[in-house]
Amino acid sequence: MSNETLLAAVRAAADPALAPASAQTASASVITMAQHETALASARREASEQATVAERARVSAILDSDEAKTRGSLARHFAFKTGMSAEDARAALAASAEEGDAAPASPLAAAMAAHKPASLGPGGERNAAAQPAKTVVAADIYARRAAQTGRR
Repeated sequence: MSNETLLAAVRAAADPALAPASAQTASASVITMAQHETALASARREASEQATVAERARVSAILDSDEAKTRGSLARHFAFKTGMSAEDARAALAASAEEGDAAPASPLAAAMAAHKPASLGPGGERNAAAQPAKTVVAADIYARRAAQTGRR
């Protein structure tokens, strides 16, 4: 370092107005660590707020779409459980079946639905539901047994 450069640095430290223009420009572009931390925290807060606004707009675009009116549960799934864009979610909703639409029945299911199943009782007799319920009376059992065996 030359004597002139050293002398300019000392003068700048003592009185910034006496420093050469190049030294003043260099010191003006330097920031402190506290300024850096403040700027970084501000940038993070702003990015978080922007992300929140963007996510709310995406969810609203999915749930308020015409396609979501008849496909609510699928729309809520796309909005809250995926990162799918609003445009992709709307396209998937449009391609899906509306809620309440029954899936096409298989031929077996259609045939079984067309016929009422038989109503059988425990002994295999038909229309068990139409027959009165049988009650067991112990005295009748003992009386029949006594009549058969001749004992009392």
